[in-house]
Amino acid sequence: MSPRIYKAYTSYIDKKLAWSIEHGLTLTPTTSKLISKREKAHKTMLLSGKLAIEELFKKRQAELDKNQPNGERVVQPYGTILVGDARLRTMTRNLEEEARVEAIQAKKAELLRKKERVQGRSCKAQKGKGSQEG
Repeated sequence: MSPRIYKAYTSYIDKKLAWSIEHGLTLTPTTSKLISKREKAHKTMLLSGKLAIEELFKKRQAELDKNQPNGERVVQPYGTILVGDARLRTMTRNLEEEARVEAIQAKKAELLRKKERVQGRSCKAQKGKGSQEG
């Protein structure tokens, strides 16, 4: 609702309230609906004003972060994070990656040991068969 229409609603409601008080009558349903519409428009204007201020602040903050590349904030696709947070996330990611690599290497080593044991048994079994045959 534009400010001009909001003012028109307000003046109309004021006139109707004054008339109702003078004549001792209750408000009409139309007037009560206009009052609720005006209140709703007022809340919407307040919220849109606050949202506009927040968006302006975010935009300004993003511009400042871009202008200061060595600052403490890093602009990411999903929001702004502090440099320390980014370092911690990278370190955590590196540690998790190292743990995964170590786990894979341990599995490979275990499989290699099992394979060698199986081959060792089969070699002993073949030697045992060869000595029994001869």
